[in-house]
Amino acid sequence: MGENLATVKKTKKTGAEEKFLQEQEKRVKELIAKKEDYLKLLEGENDHENRQIAEKTKTEIAELSKALVRIEHKTYGFCKGFGNKIPSERLKAFPLATNCTECNKCASKN
Repeated sequence: MGENLATVKKTKKTGAEEKFLQEQEKRVKELIAKKEDYLKLLEGENDHENRQIAEKTKTEIAELSKALVRIEHKTYGFCKGFGNKIPSERLKAFPLATNCTECNKCASKN
């Protein structure tokens, strides 16, 4: 059985886990900076397509900011559904992940 949030909060993180969280935090901050730069390029563009892209970019920045809060609160990397640890490979591929693979499978069936 995998680790869950309640169990992990009671134990100290390993050096590798701490390093991973630091790397993810840095990566998320870099993504936010890139998205903010992109948003600045879109400012002043008044056509419908660019406004849609700007709104999507704002949403992505908000989601990335939420990931930073989860890192700060030590809840990053744990499934909102089951509380299980999300594999680091999934988080590397999709740093905004809030659900484990099982929860995603259940959501896609509904």
